[in-house]
Amino acid sequence: MEEQENCQAEMLRYCMEEWAGEDSVWASRDFLPKCKKSPASLLAQEGKHGPSEILVDSYEPERLHTHADFLELFYVQGGRGVAYLEGTNYILQKGDIFCVRPGQVHANFPLEDLMIYNCIISCAYLQEKSGLPTDELMPFLHLTGRTLLEVEGIYDDLLLERERRERHYQSMMEGSASRLCISLLRFQVRHQAQVRHRRAITPLLEYLSEHFATVTLEELAQASSYNASYLSRLFRETFDVSFTDYVNILRVNRAMKLLQETELTAEEVGLEVGFHSRKHFYDMFRRHTGMTPGAFRGES
Repeated sequence: MEEQENCQAEMLRYCMEEWAGEDSVWASRDFLPKCKKSPASLLAQEGKHGPSEILVDSYEPERLHTHADFLELFYVQGGRGVAYLEGTNYILQKGDIFCVRPGQVHANFPLEDLMIYNCIISCAYLQEKSGLPTDELMPFLHLTGRTLLEVEGIYDDLLLERERRERHYQSMMEGSASRLCISLLRFQVRHQAQVRHRRAITPLLEYLSEHFATVTLEELAQASSYNASYLSRLFRETFDVSFTDYVNILRVNRAMKLLQETELTAEEVGLEVGFHSRKHFYDMFRRHTGMTPGAFRGES
């Protein structure tokens, strides 16, 4: 209990003013290189209007953080990684968009080079001016087709307005943020089947976040009351990866953390995260990170 309280006390907690000064809406395009220490948060700001540089190398892996007074909508424009949100790990891929609410604990970690588009909206603006039903937004969606192109265009508009800061730019950004929320709400209505899949799979991801080192598809089926063939299809349709690939990504992600934070040997790390063969561990680690465990740790 004491350790948990200390962890919460040390957790980064960002306020809207740190990112956007007096603005009600702010946007960024964040490039997160593979295997760098890089949760989706900012470390250093310059002036009132956000950072002049994203200090990726200064991050700690999976450094959890929360937001005090703003809603975050981050969109994966390219690459792949792992998102941690409120105790659950999600696989990041192009087209994913996450709605992170104030107080929710989260972080991102890239497994490939990640390009993240970000929009944050002040809670004060949402409550006093916009009237948007953001409470209805799903925690995460996978966008496709027309909506994907529409959302990327909205983020481009946001970034252009933030960069130029011409007269009334903040009103333009507020309008774009409203369009973004409405596009997502409409997508949810049009794709109710996907929304049901996402709701069905979230408890399964929570289970996998705790049991990834030992879990099998049959065990998950038994724990969830779904049959194994349905679960296999659900993972493929939701994340475009197999159940086995999803679990291996979680294992590699945990292995990277252990390699950086403990004195365990690479072989011990592999066993700890669920790989019972040294060759299998090395193959999976190289496949998802592009390097061996020793090279990742910086050993000669």
